[in-house]
Amino acid sequence: PPSAPADALSVSSLTELISNLSASGALQRAPAIPPPRPASKRRFAAAATLQREGRLSLEAALGYVRAAREMLISEETLVLLSKEMSSNAKAVGELALVYQLELMESHGIEREFGIRQLDNPAQYGDALAAPMRELHAACRALPTLLLTGGRLFPPAEGALQASGELSRKQVLRLCTGMSKVLLSEPVLDALTQSDASEAPAVCVRAQR
Repeated sequence: PPSAPADALSVSSLTELISNLSASGALQRAPAIPPPRPASKRRFAAAATLQREGRLSLEAALGYVRAAREMLISEETLVLLSKEMSSNAKAVGELALVYQLELMESHGIEREFGIRQLDNPAQYGDALAAPMRELHAACRALPTLLLTGGRLFPPAEGALQASGELSRKQVLRLCTGMSKVLLSEPVLDALTQSDASEAPAVCVRAQR
C-alpha cells in the first residue's frame, strides 16, 4: 500500500486515532460502538444467526481473536486503511474497529455481546491470554505499517547504493544497526504476531 505523506500523521498521532482499534474494551473507551453498516457496504457479511446472550465458548473466542489478528495486518486491510488515510485520516481508527466488529458478526457473534465477553478474558483462564497478546501486538504494529507502506522501517531518503564496495564505516554501521533493529519494538511486535515458521522471514525483512 502507498505510504502516507510524511507530514500527514506521526506514528504517535495515528496510534491515538487507533486507540479504539481492539474491539476488546471499546465499550469502556467510547460512549457507543459504531452501528452496523448496510449489507452492501460491509466488508464481512454477518452470519445468519448471531449469538446475543449466554457465554461465548472458548472455541468461538479463539476463532475470532485469531482471525482478527490476521485480518488487521493483512495486505487487504493495509490497502483499505491507507486509502482511508489519504482522504480522512481521523476516520482510520473507527474504520479499523468497524472491520473487527463486522468480522465478529461474520463469526456469528453479536458485536456488543462479543465485546462484553472479550472484556472478561479471565473466564477462559489462560487459554485466551496469548492470542489476545498477539491481537494487541498487531494493533500496536498497525500504525507503523500504515505509515511506512507495510514496511517495518522507511527507506533512506535519496538514492540507494546499488553497486561498488561498502566502506568499513558502512559495514560497521550496518552491523550495529542490524543488532538494534532486531531488538526494536516494531520487530519484536512483528515477531510476537508471527508464527514460529515466519520468524526468520520477519528478521530478514527487517534487516533489509
